[in-house]
Amino acid sequence: MMKNIRGIYDKTHNKYWFLARDIMALILRCDEKKARNYWKYLKRKEKINTVLIKMPCSDAKFRYSDVVDIDQIVEIIMKMPSPKAVSWRLELLEKGKKWLVQFLADKTKPCIEMLKQKFKKMTMIITKIEKEYILTKNKVYRDNIILFKSKTEGANSA
Repeated sequence: MMKNIRGIYDKTHNKYWFLARDIMALILRCDEKKARNYWKYLKRKEKINTVLIKMPCSDAKFRYSDVVDIDQIVEIIMKMPSPKAVSWRLELLEKGKKWLVQFLADKTKPCIEMLKQKFKKMTMIITKIEKEYILTKNKVYRDNIILFKSKTEGANSA
């Protein structure tokens, strides 16, 4: 069983690279020989492009080895036909779902705030229109009362 995952940080690309065989051993929960054979099979079958970097091997020598970054690890997990990868897929989906919900919540907050602002503005406009309507209605009502009074006063005095 693999105890640790060998990796290296690439400053030029600003990303971590991990030994592909170690990732296979972790996912499949097997020894290094089975992981190496499965990696060769999967790489050939799925046509996975990797980068070759000198990495320390189990015999403490540095050899060119296939390395993968985080995006490729996710791609590998999704492409693996092994039933052992199913638990990893479910975990990735669950974490991805939580991230997506949080992402959408963060993205919709400004939208909701904007809608609240627009609603507040529309409410203010409607209130202003209602007030103007009431004032106009009251003015018309007052004018009608004054007009009615002037007609009735003119009729009473005659």
